[in-house]
Amino acid sequence: MKSTLLSLLIASFLMFGSMAHAFSLSLTPQSQEFAVGENATYTLSVSDLDTSLVYYSLDIYFDQAVLAFQSANFYPSLGNPPDDAEYSLFLDYIEDGVLWLDAISNTNGQSGTFNLADITFTGITEGVSDIIINPIFMSDSGFNELYPDTINDATATVVSAAVVPEPGTMVLLGAGLAGLAIWRRRRF
Repeated sequence: MKSTLLSLLIASFLMFGSMAHAFSLSLTPQSQEFAVGENATYTLSVSDLDTSLVYYSLDIYFDQAVLAFQSANFYPSLGNPPDDAEYSLFLDYIEDGVLWLDAISNTNGQSGTFNLADITFTGITEGVSDIIINPIFMSDSGFNELYPDTINDATATVVSAAVVPEPGTMVLLGAGLAGLAIWRRRRF
């Protein structure tokens, strides 16, 4: 009896279980250095997916003491979310250093290698922030869950802004050098 039940359980898993699909989820570039007040953009992409991605829900974690979320621009690979209200809600959902990305395809989705979104951050103070991808749910057109085999996160290094001398400083420096040249000429 136990072996029959075990056989039925294994057979049902094989029939109804989701198939494994090897693919990667990445942020590029993997590392960027930029100054306080400057923007840096990271591209979220999928590589080598052998089935169609039609839905995804991802969290992107970042250190909000170092970075501020600026914008997210979707690529048309999956189409836009079903209505404008959901799209707007997506752009506003940022809390405690977590950005929520959620998109549904209006078509049959996308397979292969493609970009999902460009995410832009602004450096707000010196420091290093990991930018971590956490796939909550991804599915194909048959509503089978998809799990990436490889996730390539990114790092942002924010450095102090370059100090540019004010025009008045340059005038004072020039006047001082001219004064030294005149003094030297009179001395000899």
